Amino acid sequence: MSKPINILNEWFKTGKKPTQEQFWELIDSFWHKDLLIPISSISNLNTTLDNKVDKNVYENNLSVLAHKDASNLSPNDIIDWKTALGVGQLPGNIATVDDGSNIGNVYTKNQSNDFFIAAADYTGPDGKILSSMIEALGLTELISVVETSLSAFIANNAVYQYQKNDFIAIPDGSGNYSLYIYNGGLKTSSTSYLPTGLTKITISMVEGLQTALNSKLDKPSQDGDFIVSKVAGETVYRGINPGSNYLLYYSSAKEFKPSSIYRDTNGNLGIGTTIPSEVLDVLGRIKSRAYVFSDNTENLPNQITKVTDRYYGSNASGIKRGLMYNDIADLTATMNGATDAQKDAWRVAGRKSNENYSLGQPRIDTVLPPAIDSTLNFIQYVTLVGLNLFINTSNPNSASVSIQRVKDINNNPVTDTAIAIDNVMVYQNNMSILSFGVNFTSYTEGYYKVIVEHNGLINVGLTTFLISASVEKQPIVLDNWEVFTPFNPTGLTVTPTLIKKTYDNAARGMQTLEHQVKHIIINKADVLTGFRLSFSYKLTVITSNDPQSVISRQLATMSLSYEQAVDGVIIPDIGVSIGNSLVLFGANSYDVFISGYQQPRIFEVDLIVKNGIVTYIVKDLAKGLTYTTTVPFEQKNEDMYFYFSSFGGGITAGNMNGVVQEVLLPTYYQKI
Repeated sequence: MSKPINILNEWFKTGKKPTQEQFWELIDSFWHKDLLIPISSISNLNTTLDNKVDKNVYENNLSVLAHKDASNLSPNDIIDWKTALGVGQLPGNIATVDDGSNIGNVYTKNQSNDFFIAAADYTGPDGKILSSMIEALGLTELISVVETSLSAFIANNAVYQYQKNDFIAIPDGSGNYSLYIYNGGLKTSSTSYLPTGLTKITISMVEGLQTALNSKLDKPSQDGDFIVSKVAGETVYRGINPGSNYLLYYSSAKEFKPSSIYRDTNGNLGIGTTIPSEVLDVLGRIKSRAYVFSDNTENLPNQITKVTDRYYGSNASGIKRGLMYNDIADLTATMNGATDAQKDAWRVAGRKSNENYSLGQPRIDTVLPPAIDSTLNFIQYVTLVGLNLFINTSNPNSASVSIQRVKDINNNPVTDTAIAIDNVMVYQNNMSILSFGVNFTSYTEGYYKVIVEHNGLINVGLTTFLISASVEKQPIVLDNWEVFTPFNPTGLTVTPTLIKKTYDNAARGMQTLEHQVKHIIINKADVLTGFRLSFSYKLTVITSNDPQSVISRQLATMSLSYEQAVDGVIIPDIGVSIGNSLVLFGANSYDVFISGYQQPRIFEVDLIVKNGIVTYIVKDLAKGLTYTTTVPFEQKNEDMYFYFSSFGGGITAGNMNGVVQEVLLPTYYQKI
């Protein structure tokens, strides 16, 4: 039995819990679609039917009545109707409908019904729109949310898209929902959401709710920040839990994780550090194909900046210096601003690992000999004494030697073209001397300066030497040799132009003086002013013994010395000045000279004494080499003697058989 609506409403108010019987009463109060409604139960239906024409009466009068569609009218009837109605021809704006092949200009009722829904299809007995038709009419949409209260939904409403008349389905967490209608007011106000009075509505009770929920995602089961991923067809939450202030990165596991980039409260980024001191502070190495600089004129410590077309680097104090371009202009500017000490340090740093060339500016203090006899048709050697003369002669772009006539023979200034010298010798063990050899027979007489250039530096000073065809010469007459005792004339030949020593196969005791001769060769006046003495020496070894067995103490020694106070003094090796003696050829020199070379050996010796310096120039014809050394020497007001001393060597008989020493004595010396 049906119950009045007011009673039903009372049973189903918010907070009520209807019983089973009350639900049955609710169902019995409404007509089910499967049940037929009696006419008597339809209000005023009988009265309405009584006002209708009886069917039999209607059908009996059809023959005399005009049909609605005028189908039973004859043409004359139609004309009569038109005349009676006063319409004549149809006006042009009359509405017509489709008629067979004729197309009207308006829709028929049936055609209109196809486009529109009848009110009876979406309204109830009270004329109101049925709730089941609201969404179908497009008047509303069911919004399923995850918040479990209206206040929570209002606080988070910005994440949802909804409009006026939409339903908001709020779950209670137990599978039931409460429905609210949004009235179009302020979305953050609870008064804008009207309760429907329906609570504890299950998903199955709301049409389309399950489908709508299936398209939604459950909220995370725990607090935190999440992203949504779809893996193997399943939609899941993934946590986002970075360390504080760290930037995120997306890992290969499809997760957001904290990176090594840290952002401080000033907006500075640090990689490998949490205390970045600059906009980007990297604790580590950076690799890049290029860096692009903007102009920056600030002067801050420890930075590289660009201003116009120049780059600058600053030190810890903010002092800024330009960085060098790869061009000669910057290099030249840098060197121009360097001190002499810095330039020397630069040159030292520029040496190769096996290179010890001089790095300072060349300097020439003395040219020996100071006078060259241009009548002598052979190569004569000139020795320079000074500083930084060990130049790189193997590289013509790095070093060169030339001579230039600056005065004629009468001491008048001239300006001649410099002449390059290519026969130059330098000495790593004595960087203060340089020698060169030239045949001067074709050179114009006059005073010449020497130009030494090394690494772009040219020697300072103007030290000249003379080339002349009339150099003063002092004849030497060696016809009164003084012989010391004991004296063994065996194997010794002495003439004014030659001394020759031939060894036999006799045994000799250690340090046994066989013979010694001497002769004045330079007068004391010329010793003080300076002189040049030249002679030749020849060593022949025809023994079958190994030439290297001809050791030092088996050979004679030649020396130039002031008169010795004690007979039998052994003179030291070549190139060494001890006391008042100059050794021309000492015993130990022969090991170097003869070892591994074809005999006989011939040496040309040039001895130059000037300004307290003695220069030896020894040319080894077999090797094609020239040896030069310069040492200090005391020039006294005394005559100088030429000594030839021969000693035994304590070697068994036959070891020296066939060894011959010859000295081709000079016939003059040149006064310089």
